[in-house]
Amino acid sequence: MKFKGICLLILATIVLSSCNKQKVYFTQNYTFENGIWPRFEHVKFEVPINPDNSYDMILEVNYDPNINYNVLPLHIITTTDDGEERIKEFQFRLKDAYEFRGEMQDNGTITYSQVIRANFSVNQATKYNIDIECFYPKYEIPFINSLTLKLVKAPSSKVKKN
Repeated sequence: MKFKGICLLILATIVLSSCNKQKVYFTQNYTFENGIWPRFEHVKFEVPINPDNSYDMILEVNYDPNINYNVLPLHIITTTDDGEERIKEFQFRLKDAYEFRGEMQDNGTITYSQVIRANFSVNQATKYNIDIECFYPKYEIPFINSLTLKLVKAPSSKVKKN
């Protein structure tokens, strides 16, 4: 009897953990040499988007825990194939007064994720050209190891067409 209970518990855990995983349609990483983002270096991604799905676009910042500033200010410019351009400013709060924000990685760095565009879809297949510019007020932005852009299935069924 105990064996059946343990097997059911293991099976339930596997099923529940697989339900929580997001379907990833696109992921791309951009790494900065020596963990330094040069102030005028734009990070660019080209993201294919299909009309069959509802998406969330997520930006992950991997940073060093020696970071000596709390906020990473970014401008994210999205341009579609047909020339529509959207510019949005983000304040990535990487740490608070007493704690880091994000998930500690095995290599000792921290990865912070933020949705930069939620629950959207398109009417026809297109490409989004994403241009990310940092507005940190110094020439070199230290302790930033990489940026990863992900396009995942939106958890909500409400779809906002763009």
